[in-house]
Amino acid sequence: MDIRIRSLYKYYGDKRVLEDFSATFREKSSVCLMGPSGCGKTTLLGILMGLVKYDAGLVEGVPPRKSAVFQEDRLCEDFTAAENIRLVTGKRAPEAVIAEQLSLLGLGASLSIPVREYSGGMKRRVAIARAMLAGGDIYFLDEPFKGLDAENRRKAAEYIREHTVGKTLVAVTHDEAEAALLGGEIIKMGGSV
Repeated sequence: MDIRIRSLYKYYGDKRVLEDFSATFREKSSVCLMGPSGCGKTTLLGILMGLVKYDAGLVEGVPPRKSAVFQEDRLCEDFTAAENIRLVTGKRAPEAVIAEQLSLLGLGASLSIPVREYSGGMKRRVAIARAMLAGGDIYFLDEPFKGLDAENRRKAAEYIREHTVGKTLVAVTHDEAEAALLGGEIIKMGGSV
């Protein structure tokens, strides 16, 4: 089922973040939301995830099983990468699978250390692996490549594309090159990018 958004409004006090926003995200497709800071991209993701209430409009067709990479990595700093993933997967993902997935993202040599010792880019890759292994019918990615160099950005994009085949993907980025890595439709919000 497609996700349909019609005449969506969201205010934070007197500040209007979304005004009469409408879009359709086709089922099992990729969409990249682009636009200047403050135009409502992250707020829209929050609404679609059911974490933010909107003031007016209609949102329908969002699949119930959701997975996300938030703007912040939201990791437990004293846990290893695998332990952070295990928090959301439970026993669904065996240790060997988690280790393999982290290795695919270039983290194989760092599996036994707490993530507080990781660089920002390493933490970001853990957050990506966690979202992909958590599974879902729709994936929300908010600036998924933040802190990644060009090579790790390319690897992470390939990893995301492989894990979201046949799923709906909604990503936020400021970078057209990153949107191109993920593929799919680009929706520009809040004027020109």
